[in-house]
Amino acid sequence: AILSGLDQAAAVNSRCLRRRLEIAPRVADALFACGQRAADEGDRARAAGCFEAGLELEPANGRWRRSLTSLVPRTGELRTTPADGRTMVWVPTGSCRVGASEGDRLAVPAEFPPSEHAVRGFWIDRDEVSNDDYQRCVAAGACSAPRQSAAYGDPNRGRYPVLGVSWLQAREYAQWAGKRLPTEVEWECAARAGGRERFPWGDRWDPSLANALGVEGGDRWGAEAPVGSFPPNAWGVNDLIGNASEWVQDVYHSNLAGIPRDGRAWEQETGPIAERERVVRGGSHADPGARQRVSRRSSRHPDEPHRTVGFRCAAD
Repeated sequence: AILSGLDQAAAVNSRCLRRRLEIAPRVADALFACGQRAADEGDRARAAGCFEAGLELEPANGRWRRSLTSLVPRTGELRTTPADGRTMVWVPTGSCRVGASEGDRLAVPAEFPPSEHAVRGFWIDRDEVSNDDYQRCVAAGACSAPRQSAAYGDPNRGRYPVLGVSWLQAREYAQWAGKRLPTEVEWECAARAGGRERFPWGDRWDPSLANALGVEGGDRWGAEAPVGSFPPNAWGVNDLIGNASEWVQDVYHSNLAGIPRDGRAWEQETGPIAERERVVRGGSHADPGARQRVSRRSSRHPDEPHRTVGFRCAAD
């Protein structure tokens, strides 16, 4: 604001122009120090604001762009969120294919047509929200207890995914944690981890890599398993297929023809209120391998819990 005022005065008074030239370097140095201090404290948003202001002041000075680039997390970088103490993984900005491949005989009409999406980077929980995590929200008075969960009150199953929560309850938790539910596009991008195949690891089902129906391969659990019991995908995210199906933010539509191409949630509602459902993504421990595809999508009413459906959160 000071420099802007001097710019206006300099237009009519050369002395103000000299004063502006004297002050500008000091302002730039102060902005750079502000950005570095914020970055050291982990406050990327404040650091970016300081560096962006410096770039506006000195557009030809490369230090500002280098500093802004340094603030972008690395793919798979971890952080811990203070509200719920959970670990999140960084999903990078980039192009992502959503939907089943043409000619995929395992896919159903709801998974078509496939499309390319430009998605901004975001954080996603490394693991599904567990019973222990959810109990902290209930204890804080911000969440209501699950209505359909045999494991929720079992002290030996605290690290199992919380199940039997509705979309409304999942949203309550996300708000308490200072996060949000991932969009449908974000969820699939995180599950694909840069790939284009049916499963996070390729086109062939591997029973050792996810918790699906039955007990085979690496799956020694007959139902849900503790979160993180199976290998993560290429970006370090666990259980995006298998274990629990997961609520996402979007309203359900019968195909992907109109889904936003920029990663936003598809909030447009169609049909009578009784038909407005929310999207559930991924297969659960009760689904066979053929239904564990990253493009698989289903739906439930937002107030309808189910014994196989849980969730995880996202953040910008």
